Parts: sequence; C-alpha cells; structure tokens
Amino acid sequence: MYTVNDTLRAVGRMMARLAQERAGDADADGVIEMSALLKPWQAGESLQTGDVRVFDRQPYKCLQAHTSQEGWQPGAAPSLWGPYHARKRAYALPYQPPTHAGETYNTGEWMIFTDGTAYRALRDAVDRGPDVLPDSWEAEA
Repeated sequence: MYTVNDTLRAVGRMMARLAQERAGDADADGVIEMSALLKPWQAGESLQTGDVRVFDRQPYKCLQAHTSQEGWQPGAAPSLWGPYHARKRAYALPYQPPTHAGETYNTGEWMIFTDGTAYRALRDAVDRGPDVLPDSWEAEA
C-alpha cells in the first residue's frame, strides 16, 4: 500500500524528469520557473550544447559540449555557459555582470540589482549595471 508521501515523491520525480526533458526548449521565464526541478551542475558530467543546469540557484544553458570539471562551472566559464534573463518581473534573478556579448541584457529583460531593486533593461546589449549605465535601466515602480 502506498502512502501519500510515496505518491508525492513519485509525482516530484516525474515532474523533475519532465522539466529536465523540456528545459532546453523552454523560454527563459519557463526555465527560471522550473529551475528547482532541474539538475544541478556537477563536475565530471558529459554535457551537450543546450543542456540546462542549475548553479548557485540560477539556471544556465550549456553553450558548447564538454565534460564538466572544477573551475568550469557556470559563472566561472562564460564560454561554456549562458545565463538566463527573465522577461517578466516575477522571474527576475540576481544581477550577473556580463563578461561577453552572449551574457548582456536586452530590452525588456529583468534583474535584481545588488541594492535589491528590480530593473528592466531599456535597450539591447546592456553590459553594465544601473550604477554605471543608469539610462539603460528602468527601476521597478
């Protein structure tokens, strides 16, 4: 006989499997929304372009196939990983300073800056925060 907890664990495993299968095709907000169900980054894993992993509670897309190793984790290896930027305020993630063109913020993308304020990018290819480029960002009203 199955308990309620057994059923909930089974549903959780099923939802995580579905999220992991669909993350590569989801839009940024969808990936951010399901990030708690996605696989965490770990060293020693063979990854393909488009795979999604979570590191430090943020989802990243694999930009080139590789075998993960210490020092190549998202945030530390920008040629291997691209961060997701929210299109809706509800999914805004902490600000990550872009290190190359693939990480810049584009018109309409949201982030939470280091002061705790949510900002929306007002133009494409914003590569600095509102402290440096205040005219490129609009603070949440």
